[in-house]
Amino acid sequence: MKHKLIAIVTGTLLTFSVAAQVPVNSKIERVTVFVTGAQITRTATLDLKAGTTELVLGNLSPYINAQSISAGLSNEVTILSVNQGIDYLNQQGKTEEIAKLQLQQKNLQEKIKLEQNRTTILQQEENLLLNNQKLGSQNAGMKVLELREAADFFRNRLTEISNMKMEALKSVDLLNLEINKINRQLQELNGKVDEPTGVIKLVISSKTATRSQLTLSYLVANASWNPYYDLRILNINHPVTIGYMGTVAQSCGENWENVKLVLSSGDPSRSGLKPEINPWYLSIYEPPIYRRSNAPMSMQKMETEMDENVRLEEVVVTGYGVVKEKKAFSKVAPDNMRTNETTAEFEVVERSNIPSNNNTYNVSVAELTVPAFFNYESTPKLDKAVFLSAGITGWEAFNLMDGQANLYFEGTYVGSTYLDTKNASDTMSISLGRDKAISINREKVKDFSATQMLSSQRKDTRTWEITVRNNKAQKIALILEDQIPLSSNSDIVVEKGDLSGAELEEKTGKLTWKLNMEPKETKKIKFSYSVKYPKKGKVILE
Repeated sequence: MKHKLIAIVTGTLLTFSVAAQVPVNSKIERVTVFVTGAQITRTATLDLKAGTTELVLGNLSPYINAQSISAGLSNEVTILSVNQGIDYLNQQGKTEEIAKLQLQQKNLQEKIKLEQNRTTILQQEENLLLNNQKLGSQNAGMKVLELREAADFFRNRLTEISNMKMEALKSVDLLNLEINKINRQLQELNGKVDEPTGVIKLVISSKTATRSQLTLSYLVANASWNPYYDLRILNINHPVTIGYMGTVAQSCGENWENVKLVLSSGDPSRSGLKPEINPWYLSIYEPPIYRRSNAPMSMQKMETEMDENVRLEEVVVTGYGVVKEKKAFSKVAPDNMRTNETTAEFEVVERSNIPSNNNTYNVSVAELTVPAFFNYESTPKLDKAVFLSAGITGWEAFNLMDGQANLYFEGTYVGSTYLDTKNASDTMSISLGRDKAISINREKVKDFSATQMLSSQRKDTRTWEITVRNNKAQKIALILEDQIPLSSNSDIVVEKGDLSGAELEEKTGKLTWKLNMEPKETKKIKFSYSVKYPKKGKVILE
């Protein structure tokens, strides 16, 4: 039988009169990382004596949420109390990363010392040569040839010494730069070493001497994870493969070494209580009076407008595409996913190592296959390009979260997007960019465009031809859009001509063709319209 206690504790350590105080060497077995925060589960095997014992678990995170501590012991061991506090005397120990950096720092310093010794020896040799330059004056009988050879020797050797000294100085400068980088990194890491550690004390009671299994869990701050995705599409005849991944970062003061890692969509920091509605009182609104100013627009306003423009460019509008034949795909969640009433959890298959350094570490969550249909869309009047979009269905079964996504189509990276799962419908539309394998052209047909003069009116006729060629090896469904003008003046009358079977929206004048094209097929579409208006007037038709 296992006794478990959900602790309600304070941040101060209480003193108990106990028979013995036993330090416990526990190990992190499992970590569940939430959107904000993490739950750490530790285990330990204890050989307990009969009576009352105080178990002390030290070197824990100083960011423990005291109200979240949960402890359990097996074999009829009773937990009398649980207390959590901060140990300012026992600071966080030196990490393996700090030890490696310090070793690198020591090696670099030894190299600098060697270069400095080399420079000293070269300087001594240079002084020796300079002191012997009076060779010619002290040996008057020295032949010219010997003097020349001596001069050449002095010149060449002094030049070599000067060059070697310069190389040594450059080497010392480069080594100092590396040491400065290491010093900056050590300064950041050592700041965390000086932080205190957390400690949890459990007062327990056992009727007999026994071996018991301790399980301790608690929430910590300074940990988080964010999802991101790789969306891969082999071609339009295949489903979408979603690589579901996450970036995990933590600086809670405990290194997670070889742990079972679970990523949860939950957020313990958010309140689970329903907000209450208060009375809503109305009053007469009096708008504020603004005085005109020549001052420039504030930077905050400018940034807001810029952000709105960026968002407008990223909006993907779902078109009227022809839905491809849907194939049957299983919507069964992956084996490592568990769903609760309000959250979903993914257990990472491989054991993980996440140091407490606030760096981001990538982990693979799941590989998903979801059905999709594809639309090719083009508006050649505005842009002679064909755009591909994918409509993903059945994504709700996998509890996807909002996050960045990298897009790969036909083995090529085509860009990135943001999956807004909170506002998506049952079909998630994703733009895959331009497809250069489909060419399109739009031009005016001069032989069918003319101007007629009537009694008091002028009639202009315009005919346009759109040519589309599918250079791909697969069939495509293309949505083609254009328009005819609308009149906002009773003196201007617009008459539609042959629209080649287009769907016409009367209120907007938008024309839509839905084309199914075979590989290497070329199609041409013509449409025309006429505009009548007074002779003396001027109307822009192109």
